[in-house]
Amino acid sequence: MIIKRVEYRGVELCYRQAGSGPAVLLLHGFGEDGSVFNDLIPHLEKVATVLIPDLPGSGQSAAWKDFHPSIEDLAAAIHTLVEKEQIEQYIVLGHSMGGYIALAIAESFPDMIKGLGLVHSTAYADTEVRRNKRKQAIDFMKREGASAFLNLSIPGLFAEGFRQSNPAVIENLLEAGSQFSATALIGYYEAMMQRVDRIHVLQSVTCPVLFLTGSKDELIPARDVYEQAKNTQHAKVFEIEQAGHMSMLETPETFHSIILDFCRMY
Repeated sequence: MIIKRVEYRGVELCYRQAGSGPAVLLLHGFGEDGSVFNDLIPHLEKVATVLIPDLPGSGQSAAWKDFHPSIEDLAAAIHTLVEKEQIEQYIVLGHSMGGYIALAIAESFPDMIKGLGLVHSTAYADTEVRRNKRKQAIDFMKREGASAFLNLSIPGLFAEGFRQSNPAVIENLLEAGSQFSATALIGYYEAMMQRVDRIHVLQSVTCPVLFLTGSKDELIPARDVYEQAKNTQHAKVFEIEQAGHMSMLETPETFHSIILDFCRMY
């Protein structure tokens, strides 16, 4: 495992690289950093060159001044490391918010993407109801701070049964999230609120598209995933029973198997 850095908009972005072979880029979601994929790396590095960035404002990556990014800004930041590594084609897999960024990358650089993965994610824009909830969350974070918000929101990402029987996993994720500033989390929420519908990206891509969902995912329901998968002829849909929004932590063996099989196609 090699830790690398690249500059974007005057700040350093951190990413890790492991393995050899076809390039696979893993993008984490909101309230996480690249460590959420730690258990996958020993498996995936055997068949691929794995690149795992911390998004700007997450983990060891700094947020630039006046941090009000769009999803397109975050995609451009990630493209900087792809350029540094001189990668011509790669698979990009994004969890939740990371999937929104993966779609923006696929829209801007379609010829570079040979596999696209939406892991508990969606090409749909936020509904008005969802945007209003994000506004309420932003107000809460401004009053109470980032940690208070994550302490309330992160447990709900897990299926109830897992949440009750595996409190240590959730505590570890909360501990990892303690480094977040309210500025960074608010910036992400603003970006997600403002993002555009990218169903047209699913309709236009020529590469295989992985849709991974959980039967207990309340944030991105499985029914929505199946519906949007109809928009591409190259869909590969997997629903993990009893998983919520965090299958990489809830059902790691199944998660690893699905990701490995998808990446071995190349």
